[in-house]
Amino acid sequence: MLFRSSLAWTFERNHFLSLHTLLEFFSITVAMAIAFQGWISFPQALSRRRLRIATTFLAVGCLDLLHTLTYKEMPGIVFADSSVQLATSFWLAARLTQAVFLLLAFLLPDGPIQKGEKLLGFFVPLLYVGLVSMSIVHFADSLPPLVIEGLGTTPLKNGVEYIITTLHIITIILLIRHYKEKRLAPTLDVIVGFVFLFLSELIFTLYRHVYDVLNVFGHVYKVIGFSYFLRGLYLASFKEPFQARERAEQALAKSREQLRKQALFDELTNLPNRRYFIDTLRERLKIAKEQNETVALFFS
Repeated sequence: MLFRSSLAWTFERNHFLSLHTLLEFFSITVAMAIAFQGWISFPQALSRRRLRIATTFLAVGCLDLLHTLTYKEMPGIVFADSSVQLATSFWLAARLTQAVFLLLAFLLPDGPIQKGEKLLGFFVPLLYVGLVSMSIVHFADSLPPLVIEGLGTTPLKNGVEYIITTLHIITIILLIRHYKEKRLAPTLDVIVGFVFLFLSELIFTLYRHVYDVLNVFGHVYKVIGFSYFLRGLYLASFKEPFQARERAEQALAKSREQLRKQALFDELTNLPNRRYFIDTLRERLKIAKEQNETVALFFS
C-alpha cells in the first residue's frame, strides 16, 4: 500500500491472462486438495469442523473456477460470456463464502460426524454453487459496477472487501484464543493462512486496471494463504494421527518395560530376583534341549 504509486503499471493483456489463469488454477487445485483431504480422511480424524472446512473449500474452488473462466477476455461459461462485472461478482461470492463459512466452521462447536453427514456435506456445497452461479449470472449486470477501468474498484466492491477482511480478523482472533488453549501446531498454519488472505483482500481494494500488477500480488497472496491451509489440515488430518499413534506405541513399550523390570528385578537392590532366575533357567534349558547341548548350574 505504501508503494502503490510505484506499482501502478499494467501487464500486457495476454501476459496477464496467462499469469492470472495459472495462479487461479493453482489456488483452485489447492482448494480441491483441501476438499479431497476431507473426503478421504480417516473416520477418527474427521470431525464436523474439518468437514465444514473441506466443504467450504469445495464451494470456493468451484466459484474461483467460474471467476477464472469469466475473467475479461476469457472464453466465459456455457450460459454467460466473460466480463469484468461477472468475474468480479464471482470473485466476491467466493471470498464471502470463504470468509463466512470458515468463521462459522471455527465458531460452531466441534464433534464427531454422523452417518450420512459426510455425503450430505459434499452435496450441499455443489447445490449452493449452482444457486449462487445462477443468481450472479441473472443479476450481475443489473448491479452497480464493481470495477471501473482506469479508475479502479468502486466503493461497493471495496465495502464488500472490507467486510471480508473484518470477518478474517474475527476468525484470526478466534484462532489465536484457540491456540493459546490447546497449543496445536496446525492452528498456527491456519492462522498464517488467514493473515495472507486478509492481506490479499486489502490489495484487491487498490488496483486500477484488471491487468494491474497489484492484482497479481493479490492472487499470489491468496495462493500462499490456501497453501498454508492445506499444510495445516494435512498436519491435523494425516500427520498428527500417525504421530499420536507412534507416541502411544512408544509409551506402551516403555510401560511394558517398566512392568517387566518390576516383575524381574528387586525394587530395593535393582538385582535380578527369583522369578528372573527361574525364567532364565527355563529358557536356557529349552535352548539346550533344542540344540542338544549341556547346561551346568553352579549353586553356593
